[in-house]
Amino acid sequence: LGPSQTNETVARAEAMEGLQSAFAQMRKPILCAVRGHALGAGCGLAFTADWTVCGASATFGYPEVTVGVLPALVTPGLVRRAGAALAFDLLTSGRRLSAADALMAKHVGKVVADDAVLEEALAVA
Repeated sequence: LGPSQTNETVARAEAMEGLQSAFAQMRKPILCAVRGHALGAGCGLAFTADWTVCGASATFGYPEVTVGVLPALVTPGLVRRAGAALAFDLLTSGRRLSAADALMAKHVGKVVADDAVLEEALAVA
């Protein structure tokens, strides 16, 4: 990586760390709505939320691991939420979870039609 890419990467990591810290300090439940792909940091945020609703075509994963980048900031939370075996799988294979798989693994609370995600999230909120 060149200097500008390194600075950008560090800035993004610091922003993610700040957001996760804010999540941890929230005194109210954090709801997440996912329509489409939640990859990398987006996956980390979705799995950090207290409750997540997603569309039927949603996918979750950490594709950066396929090029040798470990999502270190989300790893501890993923292990706590998913357990060591699933976290290891996701963090070493780059495999993506479908909405149905994420529901079965209890990463999301509900799967709805793609066009109903926001409506469902607002109804719960």
